[in-house]
Amino acid sequence: NKKDRIIDLTLDGDLVQAGKKDKKEKKKASAPTEGETVSVKVQLVKDDYLVVTLPKYNHSIGFVSVKDFNQRVLDVHAKFKVGQTRDAVVSQQPKGGDSGRLLLILPSQ
Repeated sequence: NKKDRIIDLTLDGDLVQAGKKDKKEKKKASAPTEGETVSVKVQLVKDDYLVVTLPKYNHSIGFVSVKDFNQRVLDVHAKFKVGQTRDAVVSQQPKGGDSGRLLLILPSQ
Protein backbone atom coordinates (compact mmCIF):
# COMPACT_ATOMS: atom_id res chain seq x y z
CA ASN A 1 0.00 0.00 0.00
CA LYS A 2 1.85 3.07 -1.22
CA LYS A 3 -0.41 5.52 0.60
CA ASP A 4 0.21 3.98 4.02
CA ARG A 5 3.77 2.92 3.15
CA ILE A 6 3.05 -0.71 4.00
CA ILE A 7 4.94 -3.54 2.34
CA ASP A 8 3.77 -7.14 2.67
CA LEU A 9 6.57 -9.72 2.59
CA THR A 10 6.65 -13.50 2.35
CA LEU A 11 9.20 -16.19 3.03
CA ASP A 12 7.20 -18.89 1.22
CA GLY A 13 9.85 -21.27 -0.16
CA ASP A 14 8.21 -21.63 -3.58
CA LEU A 15 8.03 -17.86 -4.07
CA VAL A 16 11.60 -17.29 -2.90
CA GLN A 17 12.87 -19.94 -5.37
CA ALA A 18 10.76 -18.47 -8.19
CA GLY A 19 12.28 -15.05 -7.46
CA LYS A 20 15.80 -16.43 -7.79
CA LYS A 21 15.30 -17.49 -11.42
CA ASP A 22 16.97 -15.25 -13.96
CA LYS A 23 14.96 -12.96 -16.24
CA LYS A 24 15.33 -15.23 -19.29
CA GLU A 25 13.80 -18.16 -17.42
CA LYS A 26 10.96 -15.99 -16.15
CA LYS A 27 10.13 -14.69 -19.62
CA LYS A 28 10.02 -18.25 -21.01
CA ALA A 29 7.23 -19.13 -18.60
CA SER A 30 3.88 -18.89 -20.34
CA ALA A 31 1.19 -16.57 -19.08
CA PRO A 32 -2.45 -17.50 -18.49
CA THR A 33 -4.99 -16.23 -21.00
CA GLU A 34 -8.07 -14.18 -20.19
CA GLY A 35 -10.99 -16.45 -19.41
CA GLU A 36 -8.73 -19.36 -18.44
CA THR A 37 -9.49 -21.19 -15.20
CA VAL A 38 -6.31 -21.56 -13.14
CA SER A 39 -5.38 -22.95 -9.74
CA VAL A 40 -4.34 -20.25 -7.27
CA LYS A 41 -2.83 -20.37 -3.80
CA VAL A 42 -3.86 -17.71 -1.27
CA GLN A 43 -0.82 -15.83 0.01
CA LEU A 44 -2.45 -12.88 1.78
CA VAL A 45 -5.99 -12.05 2.90
CA LYS A 46 -6.96 -8.36 2.97
CA ASP A 47 -10.38 -6.87 3.77
CA ASP A 48 -11.22 -6.16 0.11
CA TYR A 49 -9.02 -8.56 -1.86
CA LEU A 50 -6.78 -11.62 -1.84
CA VAL A 51 -3.19 -11.80 -3.02
CA VAL A 52 -2.68 -15.15 -4.74
CA THR A 53 0.00 -16.97 -6.67
CA LEU A 54 -0.35 -19.19 -9.72
CA PRO A 55 1.92 -22.21 -9.13
CA LYS A 56 1.56 -23.43 -12.74
CA TYR A 57 2.74 -20.06 -14.06
CA ASN A 58 6.04 -19.63 -12.20
CA HIS A 59 4.19 -18.48 -9.08
CA SER A 60 2.99 -15.27 -10.77
CA ILE A 61 1.19 -12.93 -8.40
CA GLY A 62 -2.46 -12.10 -8.92
CA PHE A 63 -5.24 -10.24 -7.15
CA VAL A 64 -8.79 -11.42 -6.47
CA SER A 65 -11.51 -8.99 -5.37
CA VAL A 66 -13.75 -10.35 -2.64
CA LYS A 67 -16.50 -7.83 -3.27
CA ASP A 68 -18.42 -6.41 -6.21
CA PHE A 69 -21.53 -4.28 -6.72
CA ASN A 70 -23.91 -7.16 -6.03
CA GLN A 71 -22.05 -9.22 -3.47
CA ARG A 72 -19.61 -8.83 -0.60
CA VAL A 73 -18.04 -11.49 1.59
CA LEU A 74 -18.87 -10.41 5.14
CA ASP A 75 -16.05 -12.15 6.99
CA VAL A 76 -13.28 -12.56 4.43
CA HIS A 77 -10.76 -13.72 7.04
CA ALA A 78 -13.01 -16.61 8.08
CA LYS A 79 -13.74 -17.70 4.50
CA PHE A 80 -10.20 -17.55 3.08
CA LYS A 81 -7.00 -18.82 4.69
CA VAL A 82 -3.35 -18.41 3.70
CA GLY A 83 -2.19 -21.54 1.90
CA GLN A 84 -5.68 -22.41 0.68
CA THR A 85 -5.89 -23.53 -2.97
CA ARG A 86 -8.83 -22.44 -5.13
CA ASP A 87 -9.75 -22.23 -8.79
CA ALA A 88 -10.06 -18.75 -10.28
CA VAL A 89 -10.74 -17.27 -13.70
CA VAL A 90 -8.31 -14.79 -15.26
CA SER A 91 -10.29 -11.60 -15.90
CA GLN A 92 -7.53 -9.19 -16.94
CA GLN A 93 -3.91 -9.52 -17.99
CA PRO A 94 -1.35 -7.09 -16.59
CA LYS A 95 -1.19 -3.84 -18.53
CA GLY A 96 1.82 -1.58 -18.74
CA GLY A 97 4.64 -4.12 -18.75
CA ASP A 98 5.90 -5.35 -15.39
CA SER A 99 3.91 -2.84 -13.35
CA GLY A 100 0.44 -4.16 -14.26
CA ARG A 101 -1.69 -6.45 -12.14
CA LEU A 102 -3.08 -9.86 -12.99
CA LEU A 103 -6.74 -9.78 -11.95
CA LEU A 104 -8.77 -12.90 -11.24
CA ILE A 105 -12.33 -13.78 -10.24
CA LEU A 106 -13.48 -16.64 -8.04
CA PRO A 107 -16.27 -18.48 -9.89
CA SER A 108 -18.52 -18.75 -6.82
CA GLN A 109 -17.83 -16.90 -3.62
